[in-house]
Amino acid sequence: MTAEPEMAMPPHHDDSERAVLGSMLMEWEACEWASENLRAGWFYAPVHQGLFTAILDTWRTHGGGADLITVSAVLEDRGQLERLGGTSYLIALQQSSPTAASVARYGAVVRAKARQREAMEACRQDTRELVEAGDADVDRLIEEIRSRWESLAADTTVPDAKALREVLDDFWKDAETRANALKAEVVQTGLVDFDREMGGLAKGSLYVLGGRPREGKTTLALNWLCHAAIRLKQPALLFSLEMKASALGGKILAAEGEMNAFALRQATLRTDEWHALGVHRERIQGAPLYIDDTRALRLDELLRRARRRVRTHGIKLMAVDYLQIVQAPGRDRRLQVDAIMYALQALAGELDIPILLCCQRSRPEGRDEGKEPELSDLKESGGIEECADVVMFIWHPPRSDAKVSRWGAGVKHLLIAKNRLGPMVGRLHMYWQPEFQRFRNATAYEVGAAKPNNQEKAEDD
Repeated sequence: MTAEPEMAMPPHHDDSERAVLGSMLMEWEACEWASENLRAGWFYAPVHQGLFTAILDTWRTHGGGADLITVSAVLEDRGQLERLGGTSYLIALQQSSPTAASVARYGAVVRAKARQREAMEACRQDTRELVEAGDADVDRLIEEIRSRWESLAADTTVPDAKALREVLDDFWKDAETRANALKAEVVQTGLVDFDREMGGLAKGSLYVLGGRPREGKTTLALNWLCHAAIRLKQPALLFSLEMKASALGGKILAAEGEMNAFALRQATLRTDEWHALGVHRERIQGAPLYIDDTRALRLDELLRRARRRVRTHGIKLMAVDYLQIVQAPGRDRRLQVDAIMYALQALAGELDIPILLCCQRSRPEGRDEGKEPELSDLKESGGIEECADVVMFIWHPPRSDAKVSRWGAGVKHLLIAKNRLGPMVGRLHMYWQPEFQRFRNATAYEVGAAKPNNQEKAEDD
């Protein structure tokens, strides 16, 4: 293997480094700026690194004074004066700076050269590790490299404080376009009650949708994804760890075409229904909805695939169905669930998209089956409660409940049990159409004489 060529001299700018140090010796304001915006390690010359640290130490411990005489005395007391160039070099530094006010301009050059060196070193490290990696380690290594480069790309400078006039000016300018900006910050679900009371699904937030088996978690998640992809033209992604993509395709066609889902699954539709279904298929097949139905998907692989889809397809909404079958390292299932929740919470913020996570609701012993769900009903609920921005449950009172006659058999409730994003905690209504495998908006007639959510909740309590 050919040896990697060595650079004669890494990128740096000696004059800028000297100008920064000279500015710091002239004015305390320059020291203040440098303390917030520069690091000793960003200076290329070791002598400059030592002088930067010594000047800042002097500035901090001598009441803001870091002039030539004070710094020389401190360095001499430490036995570092001659090693760092002596008094003559400090005088030369002070004379090399045009004005103390130029510290920001020259400091930006010092920082840029330092980040250039960091990036070049990262490239060399990545190349070495990829050459030495075994076949099984490549995916993990690529994820580590991506994470390192994201950290390197982060801006580490500290912004200046803003005066109240500037803060209010920024607020006023932002207010002029807030309505449009707000629309861009959320994904609408198509359920009027939810979009009105909750404002849609907010970017960067983690939503948990709980329910028992066959209560409609997958269907509701799929309905929302389809609304985003088909009607709003916003790319959406579903990780389906239980149902195959072909089965989900049938549910989508039944819901969009208003066809009997059972007859479609059994292929017993009439000829005219097949023709109508073909028309709907043509209408929706170009929608930007992506389904990954890999079974037993590991958490790290799920995160990697989600990031790649966001980069390549611009995903705006993501759902995972469902939490309890995501694979995570370790043997303690509670700790595994915590790891999954923390990872998905961080992913929502990193990708700046809403993530909808379906979750199984347990059957607590000794509890009335007809009682409304609670946060503690979620399996391994500790990490779920802590990490989720919103927790909601699909629920319908048992038929023995007198309220069923008021609400109607098809009316289901979306109970908002936790809401970190706003004041709404309570009951929303939707109508379940099992023949079409979809939830739709419940009409006032179907809901009956339902009172406002907060009043209804108070009476139920």
